[in-house]
Amino acid sequence: MSEFSATMPKNPNDVKVSTAEAVEQILHLSKSQVEKYINCGEAYRRRYIIKQEAPTSSTLVFGIAIHTAIEQYIINMDTDDFDILEYWEHIYNEELKLHKSIVFEDSSPEEDIELGNRMLRSDELYEMLSLYKPMTVTFVTEEGERQGPAIEMPIEMHIPGIDVPFIGYIDMLCDDGIPLDIKTAKRKWTAEKAQKELQPAFYINGLEQMGMPVPGNTFRHLVITKAATPTVSLIETQRSKEEVSWALNLARIAYQGISKGVFVPNPLSWICSPSYCEFYWSCMGMENAQVCNE
Repeated sequence: MSEFSATMPKNPNDVKVSTAEAVEQILHLSKSQVEKYINCGEAYRRRYIIKQEAPTSSTLVFGIAIHTAIEQYIINMDTDDFDILEYWEHIYNEELKLHKSIVFEDSSPEEDIELGNRMLRSDELYEMLSLYKPMTVTFVTEEGERQGPAIEMPIEMHIPGIDVPFIGYIDMLCDDGIPLDIKTAKRKWTAEKAQKELQPAFYINGLEQMGMPVPGNTFRHLVITKAATPTVSLIETQRSKEEVSWALNLARIAYQGISKGVFVPNPLSWICSPSYCEFYWSCMGMENAQVCNE
């Protein structure tokens, strides 16, 4: 097989990897991998193929912690002793410890904690969450089967033309059978933006393969803005069979490119930013990041 390498200026991890070696790195595919590859092949190569170490974006740390806090609130919604603000600060600090270094572009840990507090004090958030309950599902673990709320529910499906499983995690499968995803964003989402998301098509198809067809092929986005006065939006969209097929074909195209060693850099992509790409500083040859070492 042919050799490939994407040579970038000032790249400390400039390496050659055979196509066969690249394919061996693909144990599964996911929505995040497909989107990473489409947005920037070079970012995909660095993360998933050569596994380049890089500082973690504070945006990612914040998002994971907020997700976890809200999901734990949903699980403990009917109890009186769960303090989401106390849990949020705890889980955020724990998340900081998991990373060797974190890039803070325009904030600090203290500012992020306060931002999370503002978001989680929103009455609108709890009004939205009160409308939905998680479905009770059976999870298969190493210890056996157990029943629990469908929070961070794993899915796995097969897409023809892709030789590895396609996997994902649904933030919450509501008791009416409709999946719900929690998003944090700098700006309020529009219905048009929600309709362009790839995630609904993948997860709707995955649930159908698991014998859990989604009513009306509907998907819910709960979007909380990271603002001085946070807003909360709940947006429902539907996917036609044609739209689902289109998304699955896009995943096939991405897989074909990855397996053939095609990794095109894309400096015009929206992710080409220190807020959204962990490789931004090394890839672009910039050294002015504020890095928090934990």
